[in-house]
Amino acid sequence: MNKIKYTLVLFVSLIMFSCNQDGKVYDEVKEVGGSLKNKDSLVFVIDITDTKQAYNITTTVRNDISYPFYNLYFKVGLKDMKNHVLVPEKGLRELFVFDPQTGDPQGYTTNVVGKKMGGLYDHEYLLYKKISFAKPGKYKIVLKQYMRGINELKGIHEIGIRMYPFKS
Repeated sequence: MNKIKYTLVLFVSLIMFSCNQDGKVYDEVKEVGGSLKNKDSLVFVIDITDTKQAYNITTTVRNDISYPFYNLYFKVGLKDMKNHVLVPEKGLRELFVFDPQTGDPQGYTTNVVGKKMGGLYDHEYLLYKKISFAKPGKYKIVLKQYMRGINELKGIHEIGIRMYPFKS
């Protein structure tokens, strides 16, 4: 009887852990220790195996209430492993981590989408929509913080990249 229970528990656990319920192909988060230095670069390496699939790529930001601004400026680049630029940087991107008018960190407006967990706020922003890759292999997504005149941003804890299959 114990063998049957053990096998059943093992089987159910394998099914639960092998299922990717939200369809993510890639999900990596980098801790930045509560602060982000001026022009810091975060590099995320993704491995593409399916060149027929198009993807949506998002970034996630986790901040706390001590973050002193309502927004975060950064640049994003997509390169192959030989540093050939696949998608050129298109100027600065602005992410709203708090509502610019109300200062609400919880994302109750159309500009800010976020979730609160304790004293931390999670936000997810679309970087690339329906992007596809010509060749299988490894690619780099490079994020650079570009808040003008600020040497160190306090209140940013984690920044991540997620990649989902594009669904029309």
